[in-house]
Order: sequence, then structure tokens, then C-alpha cells
Amino acid sequence: MPRIFAFIVYRGGVADETAAELLAAAHRLDPTGHCAAVVTGWGADLDRVCEALRSTYTEIWRIGREELAYPNAELVRKALTAVIPPGSIVLVPHGHFGVDLSPGLSIKLNAAYVPDVVDIESVDGQSMDVVRQEFGGQISARVRCDLSTGAVLNIRPGAFRATAGAPANGAVIDKSGDFRQLTSRRRYVETIAAEAGDVDIKRTGAGVGGTRHRRAGEHRDRRGTGGSDGGRGQLLTAGGGREVAG
Repeated sequence: MPRIFAFIVYRGGVADETAAELLAAAHRLDPTGHCAAVVTGWGADLDRVCEALRSTYTEIWRIGREELAYPNAELVRKALTAVIPPGSIVLVPHGHFGVDLSPGLSIKLNAAYVPDVVDIESVDGQSMDVVRQEFGGQISARVRCDLSTGAVLNIRPGAFRATAGAPANGAVIDKSGDFRQLTSRRRYVETIAAEAGDVDIKRTGAGVGGTRHRRAGEHRDRRGTGGSDGGRGQLLTAGGGREVAG
């Protein structure tokens, strides 16, 4: 079984609840296997979330660089490509940032990519069967994914139920020095407040992040129930910031 990594989203030094859900998804892939958390960022918030994750993950890879203080997917992608071993499986929350990060990451890792995963049905040697949402949650599709060179899976928030386990007492492993300086052709400029009359994605259900799904195994009962988590993924990452090429 390939190594499994979970990319952790956090805000203010507190891990998002998808951190525990990604661990549950990893156990569906390999009940006896090992899943390492990967956390990127800079400063005290990064240190706090790494320390907190020690209670649930046995291994936490910390990537702390000043360039990663703002969650720029282009920079995070370069950092992950430099440290994640070839052939690995990477689990990423399916939200605003995950949609930006994962497709390019799969290309850089030469790995298969499956978005919007709501269930993992089986793993057999070099392939696995997963269920993903399509058309805004109106239908679900069973997909067979080749694992021979690894995979990047975007996991739908709420699809996998987090379970409490024994304290992991995990080890934090610093990977910050495993690559050279990071550079990007786009950069954060400013956060723009919505003007009067603008559409508020937090209220209209137009968020990119999509809906929080029912638990794994319940996807067959979900039809025509598209919607939104109110832009939850966006608030956890860029916060509405505007990026420009530079």
C-alpha cells in the first residue's frame, strides 16, 4: 500500500474539522496503515496546529516557510512536490483551496486525480474504487482509480465520519529545509470587502467549496440535493483575497 498523507487546513492555529475526517478516509484506504499529516504555513499558528495534531496523527510533517504565510496554492504545491515521496496517496479537503491546489499537484507528482470523493468502496492492489459527486451533487459516479503512481484525492467535507481513538502522541517532523526558496508568479494583493448589491456567497449558496456531504456509504440516497457549505473552504484559506500575476 502506498504511503498516505493528509493535507491539513487550519485557521488561527486551529485545525479544521476535516483533519479528523481525512484520517477516517485514510483508514478506509488502509485500516492497518499509517497516515501522516502535512501542514504548511509560518509562525505561531503553524506551531500550534502541529502540536494539536499530535493527539490524532502519529506523524506530522511541518513545512514552515515565510513564503507560505499566505496560503498561495502555487507555493504550497511546490513545497509538497519537494517532500512527498513518489507513488504516495495525498488526501486534500475538497474546498476552495483544495480545488486550486490538487489538480496541479497530481500533475507534478505524476499521480491520478479524483475530486469530490464521498466514499471509498474498495482497494485492490494497484487500483481502488471510489464514489465521487458530479453536477453539483445531483448524481454520484463510481470511479476506478489507478494507484500505480500514486493519487491525489479531494475528499468532500462531511463524507467520512471522524472517530475518536487512543491518543496518538504523534511526532512533529520538520521538512522546512528540504527544498530551496519558493517563488510564485502570482501573489496576494489585498482583501476586497463586498459592496452593496454584490452577491454574498455565504448566504446564497454559490460558494466554490460545495456542500458538506452525508457520511460515506449514504451517497446512493443523495439525488438532486446540490448546494453549498456557504463558502466554508474559501473562508479557511484566502478569505476573499485577490491574487494577481507578478
